Amino acid sequence: MDTILSNLIVGLSYLVILFLFIFITTNLFPYEPFNFFPPFGAIVLGILFFGNKVIFSIILSNFIYHYLSLYFFKTSIFDNIFISTVTFSFCVPLSILIINKLKFSIGIGPSYKFDKSNIYHVLFLVFISSISFLFISIFLMELFDIDTKIYQFFLGNILGGISFIILLKLLVNIPYQLKVLFKK
Repeated sequence: MDTILSNLIVGLSYLVILFLFIFITTNLFPYEPFNFFPPFGAIVLGILFFGNKVIFSIILSNFIYHYLSLYFFKTSIFDNIFISTVTFSFCVPLSILIINKLKFSIGIGPSYKFDKSNIYHVLFLVFISSISFLFISIFLMELFDIDTKIYQFFLGNILGGISFIILLKLLVNIPYQLKVLFKK
């Protein structure tokens, strides 16, 4: 039940953030190319808090987004569903594995010394995950001889993921700050 519920939470939140992002960018900036992808922050936080058991929901959410987007909007921001799904699904777990092999104290589970409330650790993970996203994309494009625009998401993942996480941190801290302000 825990796995089903965590997959449902991560999958639905990723889809909602992704469609909200697409709706905002297509209505506010219809002719501007975007180097800003906040749904990557939802992927990082989902895997960070729920572990690798939510990879299935990320894969399924990418397929659902792609087919709903093609059905309703006749276009998708992912021009290759295979490469986008693999890169978005496995860049964060790969980054956690690499960071742990390099003996950094970051990750999830009982054997890691990662403080999920430390925003610097999370932002570092977003940066490293974006780099592994780029390397996985390049590897898959060369392996399957596919020309795709997925590498353009590299900078967007960094900027969007960091801004999404900072925005969530601010939204979580607002009630506490208001409580402190009115207590004085």
